[in-house]
Formats: sequence, structure tokens, C-alpha cells
Amino acid sequence: RKQLEQSRERDERAQQQAYRDALDLKMFDEELATSRLRAGGANPSVELLARGLAVTHFRFTDNQLPIRFAGTGRHQFMVINTDTAADKPVPPLACRKGHKLLEYDQNTLKCLLCLQRNMTWACWPCRHFLCQRCYDADRIRREVARRDVSRLPTFLRCANLSSFTLQVPHLGAADEDTGAFSVRVQLRVARLPVAGEPQSPPRLPLA
Repeated sequence: RKQLEQSRERDERAQQQAYRDALDLKMFDEELATSRLRAGGANPSVELLARGLAVTHFRFTDNQLPIRFAGTGRHQFMVINTDTAADKPVPPLACRKGHKLLEYDQNTLKCLLCLQRNMTWACWPCRHFLCQRCYDADRIRREVARRDVSRLPTFLRCANLSSFTLQVPHLGAADEDTGAFSVRVQLRVARLPVAGEPQSPPRLPLA
């Protein structure tokens, strides 16, 4: 009798878990349907291919985390060309015709922006004059703009020892008959380890 009771309890727990899993899948599908309406579309998105194959795309390029992303440790979005050869410094300020401004000290001429008589930068042929405060403010504005993750393509930078989990939609899950699937990850590292250095390669535990 005790064994029958234990068996009944196990069956009830299994049924409750199956109900929770089915409900979670339904809620996930609704979240995906809602996410299709946001800028950039659903994330993750599922692409159905020939022969019943499906590809699930998780994007980190538009400053938005995929649905059901759960992370530990520190991570933040960065502009995609940060710390690369394409990450060029802000060029010196120029006049409207592209002439580089030269430094002067002339308090009798007005700044083109704030109209104060404290000009320190000038393009004399174009009569383009700026004070030091406006010159610095423009440089800061352009520096902020080139790091603006809300306007530019991004990647997700993760600190050492951080981790995250992603949930795959059932349409993009493993093959029902064979259970086969593949994972492709695009990683970016600050530098490759040299011979003799301790290495900690990324791990992909699958559940």
C-alpha cells in the first residue's frame, strides 16, 4: 500500500511538472509573438529551412537582450567596433568646409555658437570662430555619439566568470526523430592566449 501511495505521488508530480512545462511553452510563444512587434522583430527568431530544418537566431547586435535571457556576472552592450581597428578617435573639429581649426587667443572676436567674445579656435578664411568651452563641448558630444549603443550596432561584452542562459523556442528545437541539433556561436575575445598561458575556453552546457 505504501508503494502504491508513493507511485501515485510520483505520477501526480510528473503530471504537475508536465502541466507547468506546457504552460511555460505557451507563455514563451506568446512572448515571442509580442516581440515581433518591437523594433528589430522577434529575438530569438526562428527560420524554417528545407527538409524540416530550423535555425534559431539570438541577436545581440541591436542593444536588446533575447527573451528569457538570464545572466550572472557583469555584462553590457558595447558599440560593435569598440577596441578594433575601426574604432578611430574623434577627428579634430573643422569648419563647415572641412578646414581644421587652429588655436588662437583673441578675445575681441565672437564665438560662432555662444556669441561670447572669447574666441580661441579659428578658421580665418571662413571666419569660423569658436571659444574653448564650445570646442570642448562639441568634442564630448561627438565622443558620446560614437559610443551610443541605442543608435549603432552592438555586441554583448561579458566579464570573466560570467554566464547566461538562453531558451530555444520549440520550433527551433532538436529534431524530433533523431534528437540532433547544432550550435554556432560568434565570439569576440580581446586577445588570443599565447603559448604557456592558462586558458579558460567558453563552455556550452546544454539542458
